[in-house]
Amino acid sequence: MPRALTNEEKARQRRKLLERGKTAVMAQGLKRISIDPIAHAAGMAKGSFYQYFDSKERFLAEVVWFAEAERIATAPGDVETRVRQVLARLFEMPETHFFLRNFRDIEDAALASIQTADGQSFIQMEGAAFTRFLQMADIDTTVVDPGVVHNYIHLIYVLSSSDLMIADAVPATLATLTDSLVAYILRGAR
Repeated sequence: MPRALTNEEKARQRRKLLERGKTAVMAQGLKRISIDPIAHAAGMAKGSFYQYFDSKERFLAEVVWFAEAERIATAPGDVETRVRQVLARLFEMPETHFFLRNFRDIEDAALASIQTADGQSFIQMEGAAFTRFLQMADIDTTVVDPGVVHNYIHLIYVLSSSDLMIADAVPATLATLTDSLVAYILRGAR
């Protein structure tokens, strides 16, 4: 019988699954990807995947909205610096741009009918990831609504990729929107 993994080994395996699995998703696309290639990319069996994630949708939510935010939210520094780092990284991540470009595929696969074992939709999983991030950054989620943060970030992406925007003004517009989001989040700083 194989020995049980330590908590540190489990955390390493989970990170490996997230890092290598997201590469497989980006290479194969959302419509074609299944659990097998995600697990295989990390050198794991399909069953091992389910030790860390209860569905492909939960894995995708974790890849996009939480893995990098967790690292930055728990880093040293003041709250404003950490929040700005998370937002900057989120807006720069190729994974984020990939998933936003393919959001309709995610919606078709996850939002319409597929729910996780505990009944959460993809939107609810995203919301839970934002709640965890805010809590890790020591933001009072009774003052700052994670749903507002979630919607705001989606709004920024929609606006930044819109043909209705004046191209030369997009960077300044995004900076202004980000500043207002940071100000909203900081209202809940403890």
